[in-house]
Amino acid sequence: MRLTKWIRLYENPNYKPLSPKQRKKYKDRERKLIYEFIKVWGNGFRLSING
Repeated sequence: MRLTKWIRLYENPNYKPLSPKQRKKYKDRERKLIYEFIKVWGNGFRLSING
């Protein structure tokens, strides 16, 4: 997410951070996408998976 968008969201009075369950689902979805990307394109790209 771009910094400007994050700041806009954070400054919004209705902003609520992700719950632990939502964060876990988001991270799992992200990992699956990275895994699929590596599976299709090979490991020629340097990706760091933080989790």
